Amino acid sequence: MIDQATGQITGQGETPYHGDYLIIPPIRVTPDGQRILLGSGNLYHQSGLTFAGTLGKQITDAFWTSTLLVDLDTTDRVEIRDADSRALLATYQYQGTPLRVVSGTTEAYLVHVLNGTTQFVRLPFYDQDGDTLPRWWEQTYGLSDANAGDAAGDLDGDGMSNADEYAHHSRPDAADSDGDGLSDLQEIVTYATDPIRVDSDGDGLDDHAEVITYHTDPRDTDSDNDSYTDLDEVLYGGNPVDSSLLPQPMTSYSQGFEGGALPAAWSQAPQGNAPWAPDPTSLHAGAAGMKSGTISHSQYSGIRFRGFFSTGTLKFWARVDAEGCCDRLNVLVNGVSALSVASNGGWTQYSVPVTLGIRDIEWRYQKDSTVTSGADAAWIDDVTFSVP
Repeated sequence: MIDQATGQITGQGETPYHGDYLIIPPIRVTPDGQRILLGSGNLYHQSGLTFAGTLGKQITDAFWTSTLLVDLDTTDRVEIRDADSRALLATYQYQGTPLRVVSGTTEAYLVHVLNGTTQFVRLPFYDQDGDTLPRWWEQTYGLSDANAGDAAGDLDGDGMSNADEYAHHSRPDAADSDGDGLSDLQEIVTYATDPIRVDSDGDGLDDHAEVITYHTDPRDTDSDNDSYTDLDEVLYGGNPVDSSLLPQPMTSYSQGFEGGALPAAWSQAPQGNAPWAPDPTSLHAGAAGMKSGTISHSQYSGIRFRGFFSTGTLKFWARVDAEGCCDRLNVLVNGVSALSVASNGGWTQYSVPVTLGIRDIEWRYQKDSTVTSGADAAWIDDVTFSVP
């Protein structure tokens, strides 16, 4: 562990990664200390140093604020991202050799070498017209940093001023920034939900479904306080607003991915680098299998099935065509590795024991830091569950 103020090593511990991930400086930590960004572009959770995602490229430097991640890549490109989602908000390409990005309370500078001279470039984080909107944000949405009056305007006509949109991190040019069916005004004023997150409480039910369909609390994962999430009750026969009606564990299940869309109870891994999708060209049976997304080195593509299981066995067919030693299809149960499948030459059936309870089963195709081989992908098909 490194003290961020002094640079001194203050402790040590064990990381779960050995050789699969490129570990290079710099090391940049979020203000709350919960996430770590390395020069490889990979991010890790502070707790356990578990992988949290990647920017998809190496960086020269970066800094965090409470709401933004600003990175400087090896091409002298400055990128401004949402700190939580890592969504790209604005980019500025420069033409030098990048060295650092440095920041203060209201200012930030790029340090680079151009024509043999070290130069400091003022980045557009200042607020020239004093309207609370930083220059980069006004430029992104076609506003003027020389006109303080545009802060009171309403670019998308949704009832929220441009200044309010900036304060809540929503888009001033879209009435429904996250596309969940609730306007930014409804989310901010009526329901106090997050206008840039489809699912404000992260329980698997989007905000629109919570307030319109199920009448649950979109800010509470368990609206009736019965120890089951709203999503689990909807999926498995409970009532999310009646604690006397509980979900029931399943005793059988079958999924062949024939519908073309992601089935109920299935979701993409939230920190994965590319989504899985149905593939009609490679399957065990039926019309399609499910294929991992296209990823690069030190990245992963994951898909999850959330089930309320009785004690039994989950079986599935899988095909892995990849680097034999190191790129693998890992199966995790509630985040713990249960099975690892290397390149296997064709469709093979595997099984995983499952105990009673709510379980998140994740199939994660994960690449190490070097070598690409074969189709560089994994497929699954004909997932079943049964009890003895």
